[in-house]
Amino acid sequence: MEYAVLGGGLAGLSVAYFLAKQGARITIFDDGKGGASSVPSAFLHPFVGKWHRKNHFAEEAMEASCSLIDVVEQETGKAVSCKTDMICDAIESADDLWIERTSSHVLIRGGRVVYMGNYLAALRSIIPHRSVVAPISSLDSFDVFDRVVVALGKGTLDLLPMKGFFLVKGQMVSLAKNPFDTRLPLLSSLHLSEDAEGRFWLGSTYEHTGEEAADIGAALRYMGPRMELMGLSVKEADTTGIFSAFRVARSGTYLPFAEPISEHIAVFTGLGSRGLLYSALFGRRLAAAFG
Repeated sequence: MEYAVLGGGLAGLSVAYFLAKQGARITIFDDGKGGASSVPSAFLHPFVGKWHRKNHFAEEAMEASCSLIDVVEQETGKAVSCKTDMICDAIESADDLWIERTSSHVLIRGGRVVYMGNYLAALRSIIPHRSVVAPISSLDSFDVFDRVVVALGKGTLDLLPMKGFFLVKGQMVSLAKNPFDTRLPLLSSLHLSEDAEGRFWLGSTYEHTGEEAADIGAALRYMGPRMELMGLSVKEADTTGIFSAFRVARSGTYLPFAEPISEHIAVFTGLGSRGLLYSALFGRRLAAAFG
């Protein structure tokens, strides 16, 4: 069967990979802008929130995501992630195989930092597909395909009247140097990570705004009180750049929406800030249901 996968981010590429493994012929359409999936680096771990409660389907999702990353690295010979412990300042579950307490902090064991641009490019390279880079403003032209998967992030909500979803603007700032005495990723009031080029990124904001342009002033106003909790000062922060994108989130749940909405069309959206955790698991489930 011929499938059009609209979107070349985490959602689109994950479902495309599993559909192709099932024998589907894939054409990937996207606008080449990257969206939220092109964040410089992302954390992969099973927890969520200030107190780092375990996510739903955490173990299964971690296994699926780590397995897909491993396949990508093995087939391409490229390192797109770094296996690492992560420092966090609070944890709800004291007795968990992922957790180790020290005298000064809590460690999440077995996490990864994933270099998203490298990962997405490598994942795309192992999917047999045709690629079309073009703006997508309507679904009318995709009737020539047997089935269509819409996984366009913010663009999904522009194409389809989906209820129960909302946009959150996330911004990260790059710093001239690491302000802490550890190179381990830090999960606190904000997150600090290092990308593939050795740049340090602090974020992310959760802004409910319709303004698309990157705004370092707004980002620092949001981050300021949270930076102070980490012992940092906005005035002393030596920022060198900014990343900004909209994420799609769901009302009342952290789980994404990955379901057929008709015999011809399926939708994969609502990954929010958990795209890296859930994309492989729900991409695999959607491919099984829609393949």
